[in-house]
Amino acid sequence: MNREERIQKINEIEKVLKVTEDLRTEAITKKKMYEEQLAKTENALKELGTTPEEAEKKIEELKKEIEEGIKAINEALPVELLKKWGRI
Repeated sequence: MNREERIQKINEIEKVLKVTEDLRTEAITKKKMYEEQLAKTENALKELGTTPEEAEKKIEELKKEIEEGIKAINEALPVELLKKWGRI
């Protein structure tokens, strides 16, 4: 390998190092951003009286409560009577 080839290889290596350094910096920045976002989400959940682990269960409970409420409202409405009278 002559001098020019060595210089070319060194330049290529420097370019690769620069790109990897940039990617590392970008990854660190994104990691910090996601950690901050996670902390905000955890705090918001804490204010709601739950944790990230319990949030999914809590959401399912709330969905069930909503469905039961809708069902109770529908049962309390005189749908059949309104249909019979041609109102709906």
